[in-house]
Amino acid sequence: SESVLNAPGEQDITSTIDWTEMKEIGRELGFELVEFERQDRFLLSHGLLEELELMIAEVESEAERMRLRTSAREMILPSGMAGSFQVLVQRKGI
Repeated sequence: SESVLNAPGEQDITSTIDWTEMKEIGRELGFELVEFERQDRFLLSHGLLEELELMIAEVESEAERMRLRTSAREMILPSGMAGSFQVLVQRKGI
């Protein structure tokens, strides 16, 4: 894709990452490690369930509510994507 942020959630941007190398390059460039954890833990600690409830309250159809719940479940259940994906957050100069 020419723009991976053009349609968030609509295209697969999955890639294999050498996390050790990513963290080391970040350190070399002056970045501080903020978080490195499994996707489920990251999403839950950053308010996924609260955001999901807000979104569900705004939709009218039960089908759309089910779609939202199913999507969220896939991101946080250990048997879903959560068991295979990690999140790395680094910052610099803050």
